[in-house]
Amino acid sequence: GGSQVGCNDDDNSYCTIVVNSSTVKWCSVSGTVYYISVGSYYSGGSTGSFELQVLAGETTPATPTGATANPTTVCSGTAVSLSCSAPGAGAVEWFTGGCGTTSVGTGNPLTVYPSSSTTYYARAKNTTSGCYSPGCASVTVTWMLVVDA
Repeated sequence: GGSQVGCNDDDNSYCTIVVNSSTVKWCSVSGTVYYISVGSYYSGGSTGSFELQVLAGETTPATPTGATANPTTVCSGTAVSLSCSAPGAGAVEWFTGGCGTTSVGTGNPLTVYPSSSTTYYARAKNTTSGCYSPGCASVTVTWMLVVDA
């Protein structure tokens, strides 16, 4: 499966795809083969032209690995430092609730103050292209309620 941008001018409407000021842009994944299909269904005039320009530097960063929390078990008000390995990423964004779900901040490391047991997800971002890693690394912080005796 993948993303598709399409245009159909079967009704002679001469449609035009305009994305990012006439540029169709996507985040490429290293080692992936991309297929482009161009066709003309209107036979009463010129078919126009098609140009494809693939630029380097629009790559998707690798999924972070080795997410850690220090400390991993905390009480109320305790600061936790989240970190991961994300070589080549311009930024690391952290989430709760799932990869890309609820943002809790950007940084590597990032300091958080959990108020319950929480799993944090790290996603790498190429800050030049805006491309995100295809997945996240995760780490769980266990929150302990302290009861006065």
